[in-house]
Amino acid sequence: MSWVSEVRQRSQEDIVIALVGNKIDRDDLREVQAGDVEAYAKSEGILHFLASAKTGDGVDGIFETIAEMVPEQMAMSNDSGEAESLRTAQRSSGCGC
Repeated sequence: MSWVSEVRQRSQEDIVIALVGNKIDRDDLREVQAGDVEAYAKSEGILHFLASAKTGDGVDGIFETIAEMVPEQMAMSNDSGEAESLRTAQRSSGCGC
């Protein structure tokens, strides 16, 4: 089972999964080709981003993209009461979300 399949199995159906390639400021150390990563992300139906924690390049875009997706999913979940159960689960797990 791939890690993406395991995440999907253990979470809500509408989870947002993102694969982030870090250290874009160190392209000389790249071990996985960008095309391979993009193909994997597409085949798994997940988001794909490149970023640098050191320089901050791309980091804002990751959060902005995911944040734009979450309200849509929360609105859909709210119709069936799942949003409240998600908030309860976050509080009980100590999540500061």
